[in-house]
Amino acid sequence: MNLGDGIVLLTGWLLSPGYGFLAAAVGSALADVLSGYLLYAPVTFLIKGSMAVVAGFVFRRLSNKIGDIPGRIVSCLSAELLMVLGYYVFEGFLYGFIPSTVNILPNAAQGIAGMILGLVLIQIFEKQNIKMQ
Repeated sequence: MNLGDGIVLLTGWLLSPGYGFLAAAVGSALADVLSGYLLYAPVTFLIKGSMAVVAGFVFRRLSNKIGDIPGRIVSCLSAELLMVLGYYVFEGFLYGFIPSTVNILPNAAQGIAGMILGLVLIQIFEKQNIKMQ
């Protein structure tokens, strides 16, 4: 279980789309490289960077309409769905789409853990008056 998705979401909420993408993409891809998943690093770069952009974009579009917390939850769900689908497609081409279904549930569980961490961290950041860029 990798809790890095919490940080990916946080970068999407706190940074501009470009910086959010780079922070999430480079950090996550580097984690893959350092933990022995070199094959996944380029895909992780794209998926995690895109997750940060999606989280930030969805939150910014929805927060004024439905409020900050619901906006963050919808943005989390959008970004994590992108992650689950992104890895499913990558692994589908790599291993076959039927065998790759086995990773959907673990990726979703990681996404839920990342959502919880991201939502807790943003509350802490906001209480410390750390704002979006």
